Amino acid sequence: MAVEWERQPGEPAKAYAAFCVYRDLPASERSLTAAYGRHSGKNARAPGFWAEWSRDWLWVERAAAYDAYLDGERRRIREARLAEIEARRAEFAWRHQAQLEEWVATLDTALKRALRSAKNAPLSSIARLLRERNETARMAIEGPPARLAGESSDAPAGPGAIEWIPPKPEQDGGDK
Repeated sequence: MAVEWERQPGEPAKAYAAFCVYRDLPASERSLTAAYGRHSGKNARAPGFWAEWSRDWLWVERAAAYDAYLDGERRRIREARLAEIEARRAEFAWRHQAQLEEWVATLDTALKRALRSAKNAPLSSIARLLRERNETARMAIEGPPARLAGESSDAPAGPGAIEWIPPKPEQDGGDK
């Protein structure tokens, strides 16, 4: 059996050409009148033989099958692209993991040095080092944010993504 949206055995060429016009209309606009208007360039109802062709050659069912096929193809392409993006994100994270860990160690050393000589180091530089160290450590654990991988920072997290949840501040008044 032929694919439903292709020319069927015994289907006249003119009927198939008319079906192709019908099939290729957006589903929300699909009608015999719209297809005939597109085919003929006239703003008129489709002639009776178009209705016969539609009924005899199952245009509605064939067009629906074609819509389902196209939807499946779009999903397949989208899923393949998402898998490719996810693989690139993972590769990016693996490539930069060692660098992130090295940055954490470097920042830890700088922070310890600044804290040892706290009287000489302004508090703003210690706070900056501490903030930078914590963010870098978070990225080493979770992976870099999407914006580092060349994506917008408001991109939705993908499946399996870890969301950073800051720790809750400790409650005062525990055991006094």
